[in-house]
Amino acid sequence: MKPLKLTITAFGPYKNTEVIDFQQLGEHRLFAISGKTGAGKTTIFDAICYALYGSGSGEDRQDTAMLRSGFAEDDVYTAVELVFEMHGKTYQILRQPGHIKAKNKSVTGKKVELAHVKEGQLDFSIVEKQQTNEVDKKLQEIVGLTKDQFSQIVMLPQGEFRKLLTSDSTNKEAILRKIFKTDRFGDITKKLDAKRKEAEKDLERAKQLKEHLLGQIAGALPQRSSALFTCIANNTENMHQLMTALEEEQTFYRESIQVEQQRYNEAYNHHQKEQEHYSMAKALNEQFEEHASRQERLKTLEQQQDVYDAKVQEIKYAEQAERLVMFEQQCKDLRTEQNRKEQTYQQATINMQTIEAQYKVAQESFDEEEAREPERQQVLQQELKLQALLPTFEAFEGNRQQLQIDEQGVGTAKRAVADNLTILQQQQNQLQYVTEKIEQYEEQVAPFADYLQQLPKLREQVALLAQVEKYERAVASAEQAVYVADHQYQDNKQTLQQLEQQWIASQARILAAQLKEGDPCPVCGSTTHQITHNEQLETIEEAQLELLRAKSKTDERTYFEKEATLKSAKILLQEAIEQIDANHISQGQQTELNAALQHVEKQVALLKVVNDQLAVSRNEQKSQRERTEQLQEKQTKLEHYLAEQQKALTKQQVIVEEQQKHIPENLETLQALKQAIADIGVQKNALQTAWQASQQNLQSAKEAASNAVMAEELAKKAYEEIQVSLNEKREQFSISMKEAGFESYQAYDAAKRSMMEMETLRKACSDYVLQLHTLQIQIAEGTKQLNGKEKKNLALLEDSLERLRETYEEAFNTLQRTKGFAQACGDFKVKVKETAEEIQLLEKEAGRVKELHALLNGQNVKKLSFERYIQINYLDKITAAANIRLYHLSNGQFELRRSDRLEKHAKQSGLGLDVYDAYTDQIRDVKTLSGGEKFNASLSLALGMADVIQSFQGNIRIDTMFIDEGFGSLDEEALNKAIDTLIDLQESGRMIGVISHVAELKASMPAVLHVEKTLSGHSKTRFEVK
Repeated sequence: MKPLKLTITAFGPYKNTEVIDFQQLGEHRLFAISGKTGAGKTTIFDAICYALYGSGSGEDRQDTAMLRSGFAEDDVYTAVELVFEMHGKTYQILRQPGHIKAKNKSVTGKKVELAHVKEGQLDFSIVEKQQTNEVDKKLQEIVGLTKDQFSQIVMLPQGEFRKLLTSDSTNKEAILRKIFKTDRFGDITKKLDAKRKEAEKDLERAKQLKEHLLGQIAGALPQRSSALFTCIANNTENMHQLMTALEEEQTFYRESIQVEQQRYNEAYNHHQKEQEHYSMAKALNEQFEEHASRQERLKTLEQQQDVYDAKVQEIKYAEQAERLVMFEQQCKDLRTEQNRKEQTYQQATINMQTIEAQYKVAQESFDEEEAREPERQQVLQQELKLQALLPTFEAFEGNRQQLQIDEQGVGTAKRAVADNLTILQQQQNQLQYVTEKIEQYEEQVAPFADYLQQLPKLREQVALLAQVEKYERAVASAEQAVYVADHQYQDNKQTLQQLEQQWIASQARILAAQLKEGDPCPVCGSTTHQITHNEQLETIEEAQLELLRAKSKTDERTYFEKEATLKSAKILLQEAIEQIDANHISQGQQTELNAALQHVEKQVALLKVVNDQLAVSRNEQKSQRERTEQLQEKQTKLEHYLAEQQKALTKQQVIVEEQQKHIPENLETLQALKQAIADIGVQKNALQTAWQASQQNLQSAKEAASNAVMAEELAKKAYEEIQVSLNEKREQFSISMKEAGFESYQAYDAAKRSMMEMETLRKACSDYVLQLHTLQIQIAEGTKQLNGKEKKNLALLEDSLERLRETYEEAFNTLQRTKGFAQACGDFKVKVKETAEEIQLLEKEAGRVKELHALLNGQNVKKLSFERYIQINYLDKITAAANIRLYHLSNGQFELRRSDRLEKHAKQSGLGLDVYDAYTDQIRDVKTLSGGEKFNASLSLALGMADVIQSFQGNIRIDTMFIDEGFGSLDEEALNKAIDTLIDLQESGRMIGVISHVAELKASMPAVLHVEKTLSGHSKTRFEVK
């Protein structure tokens, strides 16, 4: 990710909109961010981090509400817009968190937008919806880093830089978990722990089930002295012993079943015999009761004889009345028909009178229309006369319309000629203006070619002088470094020589002290020894001497390296001086040449604009000339067309004037003639229609009158005939009633019964006779069967039967219980076997899962969890990559090593870091490093982590690094080393931004982003590119 432009509004100490254009750096990829404390340097990092991830850069800057500027106006929304480049593509992200405005209760203005920048245009289709979740997901896909990874390897904020170096194993585990997402390996351990607990619960449930099964056995079987109940009482764990006891119990109950089955069969047979005797006695008693009941029902029927006789008489009269119903219905039908025909006769009489009146009116109308025959003939003659004028008027109307068209054509042609002439004059004026402008531009761009020729040479001369100045600074810096290294080397060398002499003297003194008189000296062989050193000398340890010798060699190597750097810088300087001599310039001309270059560049830029305008004007002149020629040609054609139109107009005027002489004065137009013809046609049609209608009405009235008279006569005749038929039928019905025995119509009507009523009466009489006969026969037969027999005492029989039933039911229940106990023993044997097998399997599974969980959870010799084992692999790769740079930064003194020592209080280990010190050949804790040494180690770790992440995730490219910490703790040499490392990084293509108050660091940077506070308290920024 490489930032191109950052725009922040109402963010932190920045009140208004502040634009930081990183493209102003040009080819410089290394820059410092400088400003007073609180000016807003770190806020720039916060803005970049907020644009990409929606939060600030450090752990204490996560609250987005705190990022809003306290200087901002209420109507100005806080916003951050970042344009950045990734994998050769340009993207723009805008985040606007919104805020609660005055007098509002909720947040407004919240917005997030991500776009792909293509040829200066914004393509917002990069995400389906411009929503925070969608945009965050797409941004992480583009950048390839999470927020935690970004904070560790791209943006190194205050307080976060040294955590990976100095924190304990637990904190490093959290850091590595966030960066490399190793929590999935920890989740495996958690899932295994859950599985362990589940296996232990399953085992415990199985054991509880076994105890529950013992309780079920004790509750299901009757208590007795047996091996089974001995096992239950002892809560045995031996499932095999329990199975054997159940087998013995089942055998006992199987033997008991045979005894109980025999006892049940005997009791059941005795009960069945007694049941048969009781059934026979009960049937006899029921016969006595039924015989008495029949006698009572017969007596009741005999008492109902009068009712039966009355119903028989009612049926007889109803049958007589049924024969007369037909005559009665015929009289009713004839009466209905008489009423209908009477109404028809009355209506026919009224219709006849109405139609006769209508006939009289139709005759009068016919006489009136017949008298208008002369008027109809006159209208017909007028229509024929007007139609004869129609061809003449049509020819005149066509010529007159053509005259109007010709007049319009002449007017249109005149306007076209005038309009085109105006446009032609304007075009000629425009062409003259463009021509004059071209002459002015040509005069202005005359010196343009000379300036273009001067520009490359001036740029080369200025660059050569700048190069000389750069190499002079490098030589001065190298000379100072050589002087310091030489001074340190000579001092250490002199100290070493003194210590070596002291060590030799101390060794001689020790040797002399050990000599004895008469023994040969191991050095000179003399047997006499003279003591020359009586004073006490400081004893020098050989290890101390070796340490100083190693440091002397290091100082010597450093001196030679600095001297080589000085020689290289001098060679480069000499080559640069030779180049400016070859170009016939001197260092004193730098100001003059810079001014000349600025003047020429300014003139070239200005004249390039004029030259572009000249090219545009020449193209415009060419198009204007072509347009003028086209307009002139068009003007000639329009004038010729106007003359032709005027000639045709004159000819048409003569024709129209000649035809107008033959047109009647009262009919000036063809439309007027057609309207007159239409009016006379309407009048003629109206007269003809009225005459035809009067004829048709008269004929219709005659036919209607004739039909109405005939209808009235027929209706009268039909009415008189139906009256005679009705009287005859009434006389016949009266005679039939008297013959049937009915003295009046009321007696006949009372005797009538419906079919359902007749059916009910007939059925009641039939049922009465049948019941009476049946009871008489049944009573005779019952008397014969019961002769000589007596009723039985059923109560005594029922008591005996109940005692026998209770006996056989008790035997049956005992038998069933015994069978149930035997079956229960078999069922419990199966359950005990299944439970024993399940417990055995669960114990094996729980032990296996528990052992595996302990191994992955760090309960092992090295106190390493599975997740931490994976993290150790990452940390080893990071330290290996970090040591490459730390070797350079520490002059080969330090090397980071992962520590295998166990943490206190049995905590998990393996992520601690130690440092190997080559000067002392000792390994010590990284916390013993000085501030500057910690900074170098932390920087190396951050760079090493970046290398590892890029190697593991190939689509990630880290083009940028921002550092907000540490340079103030470095001495001059360490600072130069750190700067060299940053220069190496930027030369590999990375952009490096550093927040620092160190003057030497800012002075060595090719560009500085100044952050300055205004008098009103808010901040502004500006780039200074050297």
